[in-house]
Amino acid sequence: MQQRSDREPRPSPFDQFVLDFLTEIDRMEDGFVPGSGRSVIAEALEWPAEFAEAVFTSAKMRGFIENYRGRGRTVRPRWHVSQRGRSWLETVDRRDLSIHTSTTTKESLEE
Repeated sequence: MQQRSDREPRPSPFDQFVLDFLTEIDRMEDGFVPGSGRSVIAEALEWPAEFAEAVFTSAKMRGFIENYRGRGRTVRPRWHVSQRGRSWLETVDRRDLSIHTSTTTKESLEE
């Protein structure tokens, strides 16, 4: 279920990963193609490809990315950071996210 675009996104345990994902997508001049692009993102962020897919799904469901048609002959839909995603990137507190993520990761490794 997608959130309404006029509401502020609720915090998620995935936020640090979504932040990294959106930042990486923003660097891609031709946008993100889910099939082949997933391995590019995964390699750049040192994630398993399946995890990159899960973060893609989270960003999509939260309305942080949107699809568009590529230039020229390209017919495959591509994704880029939406206005909602840009607004979220501007307001997210990166320091708080990294603290939360490192704590969560440490706790999960100790279990």
